[in-house]
Amino acid sequence: EVVKYQNKISGPLLDRIDLQVKVPRVRVSELRTASAGGETSESIRKKIELAREKQSVRFKNLKIKTNSEMSSKQTEELANLEPQAEAFLASLDKTKISPRGYYRLLKTARTIADLADKQKISAGDLAEAWSYRFKEA
Repeated sequence: EVVKYQNKISGPLLDRIDLQVKVPRVRVSELRTASAGGETSESIRKKIELAREKQSVRFKNLKIKTNSEMSSKQTEELANLEPQAEAFLASLDKTKISPRGYYRLLKTARTIADLADKQKISAGDLAEAWSYRFKEA
């Protein structure tokens, strides 16, 4: 039924959704046991604060505050890609990505790089953003 519903949603509407993450069902027994090895809320909060600070510096002379608010032109100017990331983007010519999808992909990858405290977007950041953006049914 989910696939049937998703097929009814038009491409342009899905193109406006930046993150499409499939979340598996969690069993009650898993909820009752303590999870080990995961990040704490505190460490995640610190990463987010650091990423927001980076964005604040990046946008200090602009009227925006976050990567998601960048225009297409600003995205091109501020993306700061590694050479391998450029190659990854060139490989997208074979896909059916729209211009809107392309810029949203770059913005998401910029945020992933910010969260990892990186100055440049890597091919891995783009691949991760791609994996969140385009889900197969």
